[in-house]
Amino acid sequence: MDAAYCLYQTRKKFKEQCQGFSFQQFLYNFLIPPWWMLLQRDRRFCVLYRDQNILLRKGIVVWGRLVQANNLLFQPGKWDHPAVIVCSPAPVFDSNLKELSRIAQDLYELKDKKLEHPEMADFVTFSEVITNEMDCLFNVEIPDCLTLNQLVYFTSIMVYRKHLPGGYLKSAWFPVLIAPEKTPAAMILPSKYWLPELLDVWCNH
Repeated sequence: MDAAYCLYQTRKKFKEQCQGFSFQQFLYNFLIPPWWMLLQRDRRFCVLYRDQNILLRKGIVVWGRLVQANNLLFQPGKWDHPAVIVCSPAPVFDSNLKELSRIAQDLYELKDKKLEHPEMADFVTFSEVITNEMDCLFNVEIPDCLTLNQLVYFTSIMVYRKHLPGGYLKSAWFPVLIAPEKTPAAMILPSKYWLPELLDVWCNH
């Protein structure tokens, strides 16, 4: 798969669609919190629902790579659950999913680690969030030493099953919507706006 071509065409397709969503598209796009959030009065992810329209109207499409996700998301199910991803507006990653994956994997390696060395001080928060699995971070810049001086964000998201092909995670990478100058929220781009070639590759990964 030509990552840069797929991302470019997906951006183009989404831009054409988002100029004026139909009522059916609005219903498809619109998100409500899962029952467990409402039942537990869990407000950690409120910004994702509050700012969903900002992402859909003003967001840019970039590649996202999974760091970790609730295990229930890797199989069919009824409810949405959280995940942590890395993503970047830097053009270098448009064609370089491998490097984005390397960053995600390096961060995941911090899970269950006690980072006591002074040189690792900048990574303590990331380690705690990945280990704890209950804390959230939104659009936190990853230290340059891990990203080769490129702007890369570490961010918590909610994975919305209705926006995924088949309703669950079949791959660790996907196009995401971000608008870092307008909101800390991010979301996986609804799959109806993906390029068909991208859908085929993702579903058969």
